[in-house]
Amino acid sequence: MTNTNNVIKYLNANISIKKSMYDSTLTTAKLSTVIKLIRDETVKNKIEQIRLLNANGAHDKAKEVKNNLPMFYLTCYHDIAGGANQYNENSHSGLMMFDIDKVSQDESKDLMYLLFSSEFADNVVFAFLSPSGGLKFTVATDYDGTDPDFYKHCYKKLYAHLVDIGMPEGNLDAQTCNANRGTYFSADKNIKLGKSKVISLEAYRAEYSILKAEDESMMCSLRAVNEHADYDEVYANRYWNNAVNNIIASMGSGDRHLNIFKLCMVSFKCGLGIEGAIEALNRAKANGQYTESMSIRNKALDAWKSFDGVVDIKFFKPRTAQQYAQIFSGL
Repeated sequence: MTNTNNVIKYLNANISIKKSMYDSTLTTAKLSTVIKLIRDETVKNKIEQIRLLNANGAHDKAKEVKNNLPMFYLTCYHDIAGGANQYNENSHSGLMMFDIDKVSQDESKDLMYLLFSSEFADNVVFAFLSPSGGLKFTVATDYDGTDPDFYKHCYKKLYAHLVDIGMPEGNLDAQTCNANRGTYFSADKNIKLGKSKVISLEAYRAEYSILKAEDESMMCSLRAVNEHADYDEVYANRYWNNAVNNIIASMGSGDRHLNIFKLCMVSFKCGLGIEGAIEALNRAKANGQYTESMSIRNKALDAWKSFDGVVDIKFFKPRTAQQYAQIFSGL
């Protein structure tokens, strides 16, 4: 397929959009529509407001405005009322979105020049300035949407290559490695299109398979300890309660926080499962700090897919080396 055909293919790709992060209903649109809306600066007033608030140090207010921007996902969800999560069947475009934040608009323009002067120039599909003035760009890959963990593995590999060409490592947002992650609309009349040459991810397949097998072997051993050791429920609940309170205390109201995910994971690692995560998220909601469109139960279920199934060993009462040897000898 020629580069011209690739460009046309991605511009015609079906993706999902929604009115804001608070909206649960998705709409299917062409990627070209999103690019046009960014180029036409349809949300220019809000973008200028966000940048002015940030410049004046009013970061919480800027986040509130940002959270009301439309969002798009580089995948097409089949159930428009099902939310943007792994449980909603979808067709992924194969595009990977990278985000360089906490840089000025002038720095972003310099990084844009660096990107289009590098080995990645042919692979870029589109690049634009983010609402806060950072740089966002997508590269074309042959990811087929079937294995989110493989997506993350490949994303981190490409991330490392971007650092090699001079992208600032500390400003690359590693949290965008989620295949289901949404991106806020922006306003950039100079949004730039690339040649959309597809990066084959097959070169990363062998290493991923080895690492996955090693991880599974280790997880089997840890699960055996979980199954046979004595769980200290009192200590686990006390630890969980303090951890949840501390996480909630560190959160900003209305923000799309990584801490929402942390609340789920600390519940799982403490052995409290999905119900514990729901309780933690309900606490956050009661404190005005859970404002996501996904229901709390669905959010907990979505986070559960990222859990390795192993409760932290510190919540099990100590056993002797001989007792552990007996456990592992039976595997």
